[in-house]
This record gives sequence, C-alpha cells and structure tokens, in this order.
Amino acid sequence: MPRERPDYRDTLEQLNSLFPGRELLTAAEVMTVTGYTSAKSIQRHFPSVCGGRYNKTTIARILAGGKTC
Repeated sequence: MPRERPDYRDTLEQLNSLFPGRELLTAAEVMTVTGYTSAKSIQRHFPSVCGGRYNKTTIARILAGGKTC
C-alpha cells in the first residue's frame, strides 16, 4: 500500500480551509492556489474530473510531490 507524502495532509487541510464544503474546484480556484496564470497550465499539470473541475485530494497529492496520473 502506498504511503502518503509528508505534506499531503497539510496541503489538503489548507485547501479545505480555503474552499470549505466542496470537493471539486474550478481552474480559476486552482490558479489562485498554485500561482499558475493560465487555464492551459492547470489542464497540463492537473487531471480534471468532470467538466473542467479538479478534485481537491488530487490537487493536494500533486502539490505534495505525487504523480499526476
């Protein structure tokens, strides 16, 4: 069973505090967290779940140094 990256829980907690009550974020919201300036960059680095929305747990995993897919 794979282990979590050390910063995963902290990153997920921060995402939950910034965007409470939702599991899926828009590209614009992901841009505010990551610092990317275009939706194309978000699409390239983060897999979308449905309709251009991005799962918070996937974002936290990738930001903590996990694989993209």
